[in-house]
This record gives sequence, C-alpha cells and structure tokens, in this order.
Amino acid sequence: MLLRVVEALRESELCGEITVVGKVPPSDYYARLPDKGDFISNAVAGAVANGEAAFMLVCTCDLPFLTGEAVTDFLTAALEKATQSGASVIYPVVPVSRCYLRFPGLKRTALKLRESRFTGGNMMLTRPQFIISQRKRIADAYKARKSPLRLANMLGWDMIFRLLFSQTLMPRLLTLPLLEKRISQLIAGPARVFVSAYPEIATDVDKPSDYQAVQKIFRRLEAGGKLAELPEMVLGADEKPPKPRKKARRPVKKTASKSTTQKTTQKGKPVARKRTP
Repeated sequence: MLLRVVEALRESELCGEITVVGKVPPSDYYARLPDKGDFISNAVAGAVANGEAAFMLVCTCDLPFLTGEAVTDFLTAALEKATQSGASVIYPVVPVSRCYLRFPGLKRTALKLRESRFTGGNMMLTRPQFIISQRKRIADAYKARKSPLRLANMLGWDMIFRLLFSQTLMPRLLTLPLLEKRISQLIAGPARVFVSAYPEIATDVDKPSDYQAVQKIFRRLEAGGKLAELPEMVLGADEKPPKPRKKARRPVKKTASKSTTQKTTQKGKPVARKRTP
C-alpha cells in the first residue's frame, strides 16, 4: 500500500522530494526517517527534515486508491488558498456520499454540517516551520481528540454543544467557517478547509473489515469491473451508508388442484363438489 501512495505522489507534478517516516524498506523513490512513535512526532520529524521548504504535504500511507490526479487537485487548490489567505494548514474534507458511491462497503466516519455531511481526508498541506514551532500545541490537540472534556476546554463548551445538537436536532449549528475559526484558535495558527471532490484522499484502511472491502473492490477491478462514475459535486447531500438490498421474494402462484375440492358445511362434514369441465 505504501508503494501505491508513493506512486500517486510521484505522478503529481506538484510534489517534490518524498520522505517516509517509519520502518520501511529502502527505495530510490523516497528518503527514510526512523519512526518516532506517534503521528505528530513523525510529522514533526518530516518537517525538520524539510524545514527549508515553503510548504509540506503530510500524507498517510493507508490510501489504497490514491491517484496522482487527486493529489494534484488538492495541492493546486491548497497552495492557492494558503498563498491568498496566509493559512498555515489546509485540510481537505470530502462529502461522504461520494465515498459511498465510489467505494461501496467501506464505512466512513462523517460529521454533519450545514453545508453537507463530510468525512476527513488523510492528508494536509502545511508550513514546516509552523509544525515545528507549534509542535506542543498540535500534540496536545491530537491527544485530546478522544476526550470530550479536554476538547471542551480547548475548543470551548459552546462548540461541544453545537457538535452534539448538530448531529441530531439542528444540523445548521455547525458550519465550515466556524470550524476553521475554532481550529485556528486550537492550533494557534490560521487553518482553512478545502472541500475535495475526490473520495480517494479520504478512503483509508483502519480495520480488518476495511481491508476486506478493499480486496473485494480490487478483485472486481481485476475481473474487468469499473469504479462508479461520480456526478458533479453538489453540497448538501446527507447520505448515510447504503443498506444492503434485500433479495426480493418470488410471488407464490396459487393453482387449483386437479382433484375435486371440498367445501365444509356448518356441521363440519365435507360435501363433494363437482369439478367444472
């Protein structure tokens, strides 16, 4: 899977040198850095190694369907957005309905916002010096992602209430601009969100069931099948994972028997009834 991601990055003309952090085999296509133990530490190590670069693309290695086209689309928009806004972090989100359509069988974690229901991408564009200077704050935010109390203290209690109610009663409480504002406060630097039309950047493998679903898709492609064509992206879709179709039952045809039928009288005795020729 690592080689698939590396190949997709190399296909994009906007990608420069590739550095892989972790215990991986040597290759002419990338430089290697030892694993630092966790995601943020690895990202910081990559930032230190590429500290002279204006921007750095951070990408996970568990994206089996990633393509050079998807990478180029994100980098083109992210670089433009970062240059115009001065943002230090550009993070992609994808309407989850596009993931379900393109890669059926792979469940995604999604968040309901006013604009649509989104799932997060597995890459981001950032400035290396920002990652280095804010490493502690970013690490604290990453550690707090599974603790509502810690997140509330960092994001504000009103944000927690908005998050809870927006998923059930009032989806208009959460918006992309509001998330950008609060995340910027959380990491002490301007952050922006980019809505991508490519589900390839958000379809990763986290669980054995994900791996099995990916294998099934690849077998279908090897047998001559094709991925579903995606329509033009329209925000506002609020789809949940499609339920498997139930097999339709064949209607049972009732046919009259050739033998003489019987009609029961009120006394319970069967009375012979002649068959019409």
